[in-house]
Amino acid sequence: MPLSRLLLSLLSVSCWAAEGPWTESFTLPIAGEERTMVVQHGATWLALTPADLGNSALLTGRKEVVIESKCSRDTLTGSQLRVTLGSFPEWIAVGPADLWATTIDTDNLYLYGILETRSGEPSVLTVQRLDPAPSDAQVIAKHLASIGARDWAAQLKAAEWVRGRALHQPNKEFWLASADGIIGKTIDDAAALAAETQNLPLLDECITWSVDLLHDIPRAGRLASAPWIRSSPPSALDALSRRLRRLDLELYRDLWRPRSEALTLEFEDRFAAIGWKDADAFYRLGRWADTNGESLPQAKDRTHRCYQAGFRADPLHQGIRNELGLPNQVRGDGIRVAENGDFVHPDTNITVPMPEGWKRGDRLSGDVTWIDPTSETAYLSATVVHTPESDALDNTWQTILSPLQARDGYEVVSQEDLSFAQGGARRMHYRFKEGKYVRMGEVLLAINVHARIGVRLDANFAEEEAENIRRLVMIAFGRMTIPDAEPNVGH
Repeated sequence: MPLSRLLLSLLSVSCWAAEGPWTESFTLPIAGEERTMVVQHGATWLALTPADLGNSALLTGRKEVVIESKCSRDTLTGSQLRVTLGSFPEWIAVGPADLWATTIDTDNLYLYGILETRSGEPSVLTVQRLDPAPSDAQVIAKHLASIGARDWAAQLKAAEWVRGRALHQPNKEFWLASADGIIGKTIDDAAALAAETQNLPLLDECITWSVDLLHDIPRAGRLASAPWIRSSPPSALDALSRRLRRLDLELYRDLWRPRSEALTLEFEDRFAAIGWKDADAFYRLGRWADTNGESLPQAKDRTHRCYQAGFRADPLHQGIRNELGLPNQVRGDGIRVAENGDFVHPDTNITVPMPEGWKRGDRLSGDVTWIDPTSETAYLSATVVHTPESDALDNTWQTILSPLQARDGYEVVSQEDLSFAQGGARRMHYRFKEGKYVRMGEVLLAINVHARIGVRLDANFAEEEAENIRRLVMIAFGRMTIPDAEPNVGH
């Protein structure tokens, strides 16, 4: 018999033989091994456990044995009842039906009887006596009783023992659930101590136990969301964040959640925050949902929901019409785009260059829109502005600001007047909120006072893209042309 099996057998027997209902117990050498014997009901019995099932040298022949097992009733033949032994399912067990008259199938029992094993045949146990054995819950509680309340290693070792016992139990699920319960309580108790003592390394261990022992990644996220953690050193927080993201968790609404859950909540928050007339915002959210389609549940349905809402807001929005498979409709402005992607206005010959590396996109606002292929949501739009007044810069600027100021979280970052030889120019850098995210905007207005016409540039981008896109806006401003009006021959 291998040494590991022998040790397991001796340990399993010692766990219950020393505390059984028998009058005494002792050891004898049998088949070259020290075996436990017990005295009960006026006889001496060899104690066996499921670990002995493969020990043919020990089992062969006829022996008086005692085992611990659950029994389920099978067939009754005359006064003899055949039962299935939960811990010894390959054995045939029979005995007087009266023995089981006061028991139920979930009871743990000590069974005493004659075991006969012949080569090539199933072992047959003729049961002669029964004694009640401790319940599964009592066995587990007894094993845990001597472990200290903060002895995490011993508690986890006990859970490992319970899982090992589950392999030989007919109610395996109960034992596995009990093991998980021990681990869960250990994690909860250790996490409470970590919060009490501000012990981030201990909490990190709790996260490890959740992942490695319970395979419960959402639980790890909940542990890492405790408010006290936010006061930890930045380096420790960065390390924790990197670890959690490797587990595919995302921080949203101050909780680390599975990425799919976080994206779902973010989508619903952003959708609810969009005004019903804001077709561009619905279109951008639809693009975002499509980009995150691998992690966002029901991404196609949510994307379509955005485009439907955007279509109700603006049935002529070209981007939304394209996504819905509808034919394009011209608004009647006759806008054209040069072969290189630059914007050319047909009536005034105003030109605005396309940012380098960008591409023409569906019109989100204004007369033309370009998008950054490397970004999920960044875009730049250009709009031709007609200004009948000679001092139009201030008045037009105020008209531009009114809808921007109504945005949630609107805040001016910077504003400045620019030098423009044909008239006046001004630009503003601002931020606003879109759902839970802070977005950045750049608006620039340049007016040719002689032609009483100008160009408005609008950029929308994420905070980390600000430096590059603000630079591109200024390049577009420096290269765009606003020709003077043709002289009127009739005057």
